[in-house]
Amino acid sequence: MTVTERIQANVRHLAETIGPRPPGSRAETMGAQFVASQFAAAGLSPCVKEFATASHAATESTLERLGTGATLPCLPSQFSVAGQVTGPLVFLGGNGKPRQDVPLGGAIGLLVPSGGIEGRIRLLEHLQDEGLAGLIAISPYMDDELTKNIRYPEITGFPVVAVSWRVGNQLAQAAGERFRLTVKHEAGATNTSQNVVAEITGTGPNWLAVSAHNDTAPFAPGALDNGGGTALLIELARELAGCTPAASIRLVSTGCEEYGRRDGVGAGAQAYCDAHADELDRCVGWIEIDDVGNILGDLTVYAAGRKPFLDLVRQIPAPNHARLPGKASCGCDHGAAEQRGLPYVWFTDSAGIPRPYY
Repeated sequence: MTVTERIQANVRHLAETIGPRPPGSRAETMGAQFVASQFAAAGLSPCVKEFATASHAATESTLERLGTGATLPCLPSQFSVAGQVTGPLVFLGGNGKPRQDVPLGGAIGLLVPSGGIEGRIRLLEHLQDEGLAGLIAISPYMDDELTKNIRYPEITGFPVVAVSWRVGNQLAQAAGERFRLTVKHEAGATNTSQNVVAEITGTGPNWLAVSAHNDTAPFAPGALDNGGGTALLIELARELAGCTPAASIRLVSTGCEEYGRRDGVGAGAQAYCDAHADELDRCVGWIEIDDVGNILGDLTVYAAGRKPFLDLVRQIPAPNHARLPGKASCGCDHGAAEQRGLPYVWFTDSAGIPRPYY
């Protein structure tokens, strides 16, 4: 089997055999176990480290237009609470500011999410305080639901579902009518996730982290985000096993990156850095592989750090079309490194471009 065939096979196993792997789910654990088995098959000794985090437990949702018998397609948003609510539909708009001309208490809101994470959470907390009964988040895709547009476990006052842009248009025209929204949970949410770590021991005291998250948004198979990155991490394990580098190389398959917390940084990377805080002075850098394998994308290498580090990054041979735009926004796994002053590199070919197949 060629390298390309192995990578494709591992992406298919993650995205199709296991399927969606939302944070804290049983499927996410299955994904971590698969990565650990592949690290072991490469001749390494993987370690699975659990950490506390929010769990996505919602399995299904329904949205009924009362009085008509009609149901509209929807999916539970990440970390949505369970519940069944009934109320009039109110269109909240999409500019990040709740409308002042509609009563919110007992209503089901229809929202086009916009703005940054902190602004969204403040808006949602305001809607909670005003007694909103339920929320429908409109996705930026015509016929698909983006289940991580709203993904904040801090919001416990009402269930949240995602609908497509097409369904959102239909709902906006039904404002004022009564709807019933239902979100159901599976039993046994653990509120834990896990990182899988394998180390190639070096000759010196320093170490380099290479990470790729193995979880996905709810109901998303995650071939791109981030089956491709995970498959490349597994291939790196095969390539590097048996080597003796100058600095130890720690391959870190992170969990719960899709949580993002309030700062947008992956929970697994944060947990790893917290657990190894006394060793960070010996970390020479963090390499993140996230969102790779997009045929229409631009291979982009984001990097930040001191000049000697950046000069070295620029010297590494890369395809002619690769872009090096500089520093990325703080988020994902590399955000944990940036917050701690560690140099980082992020490889991606999907940053800042539309992903209608999400």
